[in-house]
Amino acid sequence: MFAFLLLSFSWACKGPQDASSSNEIITEALPGIWYKLPADASGDIIQFTTDKTSLPPSRFQERIIFESDGQKVVRYTPGPDDRPKATHGSWRWITADLLVVSFGEAEDTLSVLSLNKNYLQFKTP
Repeated sequence: MFAFLLLSFSWACKGPQDASSSNEIITEALPGIWYKLPADASGDIIQFTTDKTSLPPSRFQERIIFESDGQKVVRYTPGPDDRPKATHGSWRWITADLLVVSFGEAEDTLSVLSLNKNYLQFKTP
């Protein structure tokens, strides 16, 4: 369900997609605010950036915040009246490239392809 919600939003903009060529994974870089980039052509790769200025102006920017305590995550998606709707959950690393994100009963294991201080890329289950 988490992956479906992330895939359901797409923006036409340029972002740091070139960073996907680096398969570096720095797990310590995960905590912080991440803004969703456009979906790739295959639709199963999700990309986020910490650089909001790389996104075009819009009424809403989907974002996710991973708290540094290693437990709390907050996802902001558009609500029925376009105001951000916060969904609270938790996260944990299983391995250096497998991240489990849970929102209520929904739990997804995400395969992290790239992660550094500015760029997060993962494959949906």
